[in-house]
Amino acid sequence: MFNYVAIGYSDSEIETLQKRIDLEGSITALKTIAEIQTSLMNIMELTTIRLQHVDVLVVMTRMKEQ
Repeated sequence: MFNYVAIGYSDSEIETLQKRIDLEGSITALKTIAEIQTSLMNIMELTTIRLQHVDVLVVMTRMKEQ
């Protein structure tokens, strides 16, 4: 089971991504700075806990084009 966190994607892009990703995955879209900050803190905590359980957390980010 994969938990995806998408930063910088629109709702329609999230829907498209959801269809492409294996059905067991879930995507959480982050839209505000506060959501991103909270999520990053949770990711750090989750990562250390979940590594012991061989669970995987995937973060997708889209960089701004220069």
